[in-house]
Amino acid sequence: MATTKEISFPYEVKVGSAAGTIYYTKHPCTASGMIHTAKSGKWRCQRAKFEKAESELKLYLAKLNAGEVAAAGMTKEDRDELLTLRKLAGDTPPSVAIKEWKYEQDRQAEARTGCTPATVEDVIDRFIKDGEANGRQHERTYRSKLSSLLLPTEDDGTGNDTRRPTRDSFVGRHIHTIAKEELAARLQAFQDHVTRNDYRKKAGTLWGWAKAAGHIPKDRELAPGATMRAVEGETDIEICTPESYAKLLMYMQDYHPQYLAATVLAGLAWMRVEEVSGKRGRREQRQLWSDIHLDPDVAKEDPFLNVSFAKRNTPANRKCPLPPAAVAWLRTIPEAGRTGYVCPRFALQRVRAIGKLSPAGLKPATTGRVKTSHPEGMVFMRDKRWRTRSN
Repeated sequence: MATTKEISFPYEVKVGSAAGTIYYTKHPCTASGMIHTAKSGKWRCQRAKFEKAESELKLYLAKLNAGEVAAAGMTKEDRDELLTLRKLAGDTPPSVAIKEWKYEQDRQAEARTGCTPATVEDVIDRFIKDGEANGRQHERTYRSKLSSLLLPTEDDGTGNDTRRPTRDSFVGRHIHTIAKEELAARLQAFQDHVTRNDYRKKAGTLWGWAKAAGHIPKDRELAPGATMRAVEGETDIEICTPESYAKLLMYMQDYHPQYLAATVLAGLAWMRVEEVSGKRGRREQRQLWSDIHLDPDVAKEDPFLNVSFAKRNTPANRKCPLPPAAVAWLRTIPEAGRTGYVCPRFALQRVRAIGKLSPAGLKPATTGRVKTSHPEGMVFMRDKRWRTRSN
């Protein structure tokens, strides 16, 4: 018989049409620190020796292959419970009886609480589906964060890359039954206060949708809003000098000309970062050369640009004047290059990274955002918008 050293894991075992797998994983309670886990469907057993694990797995698979499901996968308690259920259901199939019971339980709960009970995972799925149907990016914005907060999982220890809900997971819980103390305990599992507040905000949006959908009583306070917001550390804003900004422009012109226009517009044209190089998830909505007018048709009109894709709830296609310095820098770009988009995707993220590593003398920005200077004052970032502070 083969030994553990002669076998490559996972080791597959077949008996007729039935199949199972043996894994060899770490285990703290064995002398060797390892254990053999035999698994087939929901059936599982662990043995220190490979031979015993293989023997039990083959016995189970033989019963399964012979159609002895009760002997292979059901305990005596399971069988007794099924017989009791059939006796109580009478002529009604047990599955139909359970569905009718569940419907009646939900109806009574709705009458007591004034809401329609819904599990957390069901509410998350419907909330995201509703948002996507209305043109919002709920899948990317909410799915992973809400799952991490409300439906955390852990490795099940089988070595099969499968996971199971943790003890503090809300899997299967009706959302209206989650108390603020329970939610607060989950939020406190995130040590970073910015992350904690972000997850709290996302949960508040989910609870608000659930309340509007009738899954939480109208007169009940929302659990996320009843939790305490964490205190975030102050964010330092560093401002680079006009001299450093001039060096960065010259460096871009010499070594990265594809990013020169983005650097000029972000620092001198009063445009938001997402308006220049696009918003995450919508990078195709960035500034177009066709909306930049260095030589206006109207006589005596100064050069200007129209924002191609303005931020939501701001004036669409708004007009921004171009200062002489911006016009001079943009004219250095050959006319053949002034077509289509003014910059590639993620341009300002690349400008920030290049500025930190280039000989331009820029200080590392602690906020992780590009910061430049306007000839008439100091330009700084706040709420993702370039603004000017006079000297």
